[in-house]
Amino acid sequence: MVDELTKGLIASNSCKLSYTAISSLETLEATEEFFRSHSLLKNVSIIEPFQSRWLSRPLRRQCIQPKLWENLSPVEKLFQRIVWRAYNLSLEYTPQISEAQFNEIQIFHSTFTPLPAASLFPRKLKRFLTIYDVIAIKHPQFFGGSDLLLQNIVGSLTPEDWVVSISQATKQDLLELRPDLHPEKVLVTPLAAADHFYPCSNSSIESIKKKYSLPNSPYILSLCTLEPRKNLATLIRSFFSLVTQECIGDLNLVLAGSKGWDFDSIFDAIATEPALKNRVIVTGYIDDVDLAALCSGALMFVYPSLMEGFGLPPLEAMQCGTPVITSNTSSLPEVVADAGLMFDPTNADALSESMLLIYSDSELRNCLKAKSLERAKQFSWGKFTQETLRAYSMAVD
Repeated sequence: MVDELTKGLIASNSCKLSYTAISSLETLEATEEFFRSHSLLKNVSIIEPFQSRWLSRPLRRQCIQPKLWENLSPVEKLFQRIVWRAYNLSLEYTPQISEAQFNEIQIFHSTFTPLPAASLFPRKLKRFLTIYDVIAIKHPQFFGGSDLLLQNIVGSLTPEDWVVSISQATKQDLLELRPDLHPEKVLVTPLAAADHFYPCSNSSIESIKKKYSLPNSPYILSLCTLEPRKNLATLIRSFFSLVTQECIGDLNLVLAGSKGWDFDSIFDAIATEPALKNRVIVTGYIDDVDLAALCSGALMFVYPSLMEGFGLPPLEAMQCGTPVITSNTSSLPEVVADAGLMFDPTNADALSESMLLIYSDSELRNCLKAKSLERAKQFSWGKFTQETLRAYSMAVD
């Protein structure tokens, strides 16, 4: 999201853009390196936290390249070791922008970290914070405990601040947690799918099947981190019920994505049906360049998540023209609307019925494909940037 917003703001020519990284000096170094290597970003200015100024950029770069030490004299090596030690110690501290630096800024927008305390005092400064979701606070059981960072992020807001929320559902959740915030200052700016999601040719699909050892038969795809909140155990049970009761022998279930927290429950669900477990294929991480073909080749895309801040995977699948089945909870109806089928994620039978509908009805599949492509057009990073700029204008005006 941040890179798309950056590109959009640069292209808009609507504001003078500067960046900083205040979570750690190490993050600042990585940010500088990334900006220097990116042709579009190399001319964007970076605000240096005042604690890092004692160590010049050339000296910091030398510190992180020990090979440069080889030709130094003993005295120079001693000095270099002292600087290296100081540099490593500095990585453990959180750098801050000073009040004087904030006085030179009209808008400060944090896209992840808590709003810094020093930004409270410049009276003309408008503070923005992006909130993706507050699920870890409202439902810590999905994450194995409370999320201290998210609590700090939400806690850094004051009623005078502005919030960019990625969905109406996230806005409502935030206002329930922070009723002191002004609803008119919490603005919804929906995300968009990346350009590398598009309908692919049959040759590309066949190539991806070979790469990930997928059988040459229809498959249901689910793409997400393998964790309890994604509700994959329900999907697996519904799939087993579908193929058993309807005597379907040519359908497989593909679970794509990296392992997350408490993923063992997913493999336990697969193990409940030894005779069918080979029809559930767990691919692991999928390269970004392969995602479009994997989605395009699927008979349907199923996303049974219990709760989402936005729900990007269904939108990505729709942009590939893949029929979507997803939960009717949280932000997911905002994304899918009538372009897909929705169900109660706690109702495994309802999911089985939805999958059977798409499997058995080619006319419905074609209808959902057309609706998906049209619905996906309503989301774009251009719109996201324009909505963000509109929020900036509202705050300044």
